[in-house]
Amino acid sequence: MERLQFNIESFLRTGEGDFSRLALELFAFQFEKNRPYQAYCHSQGITLGHVKTWQEIPAVPVQAFKSATLATFPGSQAAAIFESSGTTRETPSRHYLKTLTYYESSLKSNFKTHLLTDKVLRPFFILAPSPAEAPHSSLSCMLDVVKRAFGAPGSVSVLTRGRLDELWLATLLAKAEASQQ
Repeated sequence: MERLQFNIESFLRTGEGDFSRLALELFAFQFEKNRPYQAYCHSQGITLGHVKTWQEIPAVPVQAFKSATLATFPGSQAAAIFESSGTTRETPSRHYLKTLTYYESSLKSNFKTHLLTDKVLRPFFILAPSPAEAPHSSLSCMLDVVKRAFGAPGSVSVLTRGRLDELWLATLLAKAEASQQ
């Protein structure tokens, strides 16, 4: 598994490597170690021998994230558990992450490639709760990673306890504009 982890992280960071091979190796690992996923595959008539290309890997329906712990490790060992907002139903879906390594590698490389094309650090004024205020929000985590990796000094979440201090935000924006940031 360590080799697979290294290869996946390297692929996420650099974009180099054989995506198809990595996807099939990861599918085999998930199929073997993730019992609810394996049961789902079997219910669809799919075994390891049936999947020859990454396009044939069965996607899990959203409902499964509400009814099962889809992980290859005990949920109690999760470094993060991201939950849906639960706006559509009372039971939120849950996504268990053993590490944030893949999440952060993928996020940073894609942000740098597609959104930070001029490589200039700018102050980020984030209109979302901080991870401390919303520990199960993948959006809050994502914005915090981006802020730490690419934000200029003074980058900050401008929501506190779910409220926006408009005067504070106006002051921050005026300072950024005055310094041409």
